[in-house]
Amino acid sequence: MWFNHKFFKYGVGTLLTLLIIFMFGKIDFFLLPFKKLVAAIFAPILASLILYYILRPLVRLFQRVRIPKTISIVLTFVVAFVLILALATNIGVIVVEQFNALTTELYNNFDISMFSKDSLLNNKFFASLPLDDLKERGLQLLDSLIDNSKAFFMSVVSTVTNISTIIIMIPFILFYFLKDDEEFSKKFIEFLPKKHVTNGQKILQDIDKALSSYLVGQMTVALADGILMFIGYLIIGIKYPLILSIFVTITAIIPFFGPFIGIVPAIFVGLTMNPLMAVKVFLLETIVQQIDGNFIAPQIMKQRLNVHPVTVILLLMIGSALYGFVGLLIVVPVYAALTVTIKNIYRIYKVERLNHSKLSKND
Repeated sequence: MWFNHKFFKYGVGTLLTLLIIFMFGKIDFFLLPFKKLVAAIFAPILASLILYYILRPLVRLFQRVRIPKTISIVLTFVVAFVLILALATNIGVIVVEQFNALTTELYNNFDISMFSKDSLLNNKFFASLPLDDLKERGLQLLDSLIDNSKAFFMSVVSTVTNISTIIIMIPFILFYFLKDDEEFSKKFIEFLPKKHVTNGQKILQDIDKALSSYLVGQMTVALADGILMFIGYLIIGIKYPLILSIFVTITAIIPFFGPFIGIVPAIFVGLTMNPLMAVKVFLLETIVQQIDGNFIAPQIMKQRLNVHPVTVILLLMIGSALYGFVGLLIVVPVYAALTVTIKNIYRIYKVERLNHSKLSKND
């Protein structure tokens, strides 16, 4: 009968599992300890995973010259520490000074009233037109946009701050990620039946390849965007060019929207100087994105994820709704890993079904 079909059984099992999870989600006291546990370990694991893919190529480079793996990891840590120390020594003070001055200017001196007094909306041309209602609505919309942008900026700062409070844990987790990455995969393979060992290894390799190509590629592109924006900020003469370009670098990790989110503080700073400066910032971002899309990204991310732009936009909306700024960072690579896994499982299923049908015909 139809209800004995495997698809029906798996479908019912999946629905029951989701229903149980949903019902448990309604019990706050049950999920609260798990939420606290995830919140405590999620940030250091996420940061360590990202750093793992960034530093792994250097570790493997040391290993190619016959340096033991543990020593290769230590040497990689030393190189990373020296680079961070050099950056902190040379630009750390400037970054802190510009960040403090920027936050002071944005949150203390930036006021919606600057758009209602001696602004373009109050010049003689607009004053001669019956646009009072439209002007009021426009100011309300602008006020809402400013408040939302400030909230987003503070959420980014809060995320960075929370990660910095557990920064001590990251080197230890990262060390074992780099040291025991092959052991992790072997332990996973041991749980699989012998006939699926090869398929399991391929799934892990495909997931690793997808995550590595996306994370390293996206961060390299983000760094290139930040450097180009810093040069552009110096050219147009905006205040706080270094910290503004660093903010662009951080947000540019997010596909599509990230670079434009990153110029929000620069636009606000430009408006405190003069409206034309804000226009210059937007034009600069447009030029940088043209350079990025046509020259930088195609060279760095040659192995792009085969994800449609509309799918990426929907994923970003879901990630933002579920986990805020962190969700924006992880939703695309998580989707890529799940897609690779599902495709491989479906391929295995088709092969198994084909083999089963051949055996049935032979019998």
